[in-house]
Amino acid sequence: MACSNQNQFTLGNLPIDIIFFPDYDALTCTKFGQITTFQLLAKIMLTQIDLAQIRLDNEGYIVDPSQWTEELAHYFADKEDIALSDDHWLVVRFMRDYYAEREIAPDVRHVIKHLKNTTGAGRNYIFELFPYGYVKQACKIAGMKRPRAWSTG
Repeated sequence: MACSNQNQFTLGNLPIDIIFFPDYDALTCTKFGQITTFQLLAKIMLTQIDLAQIRLDNEGYIVDPSQWTEELAHYFADKEDIALSDDHWLVVRFMRDYYAEREIAPDVRHVIKHLKNTTGAGRNYIFELFPYGYVKQACKIAGMKRPRAWSTG
């Protein structure tokens, strides 16, 4: 991928003009520096999300978790400067499954236990994946409502 000017990218031989989305004026090399093809494709996918249809609370958490999609997870992760790895998706999918069964976001201790059982990771690994906190980042990316307190279920 190359940046030909502030208004156009090329992906292979395909020129891509300005890509607009809610939090950025335009996707430009000067704003983001060098970005990967995957990041660019994730940003192109975001243009397919009609964010006007997604209800968020005043802190940016989704109001109706049934509106969540993986594309929306990429959008939230991008806003948090997190590149979603397989382990991030392990957490997100566990949280989505837990929510589907119980209609409440899982408490962080359940996610830590799941990570330990599936990856062997220690209890601080969740905070390596989501350095600004489970509630602030993991719950938002997984499309959970804003938990009322740290202990959610």
